Amino acid sequence: MSAYRRWHYRLLGQTWKGLVAMGTVHLPGEFAAASVAPCADLEGPPAGHPERLCPQVPLSLLERRLMRELGRG
Repeated sequence: MSAYRRWHYRLLGQTWKGLVAMGTVHLPGEFAAASVAPCADLEGPPAGHPERLCPQVPLSLLERRLMRELGRG
């Protein structure tokens, strides 16, 4: 077997392993998302969480732009 062919098979093997790993990471999330209510993630972080929004503090320009891009504002 030539060096080129060995290199080619090794490259294909590594590519295949990468695709399998990527599918393993992404597919469970798709199956879990299908079994959860569509608006379950809109509740935000729990009380006391450091990223909990303060309703009395207005959103910054960046935060408003991000909310518009996400379709939530």
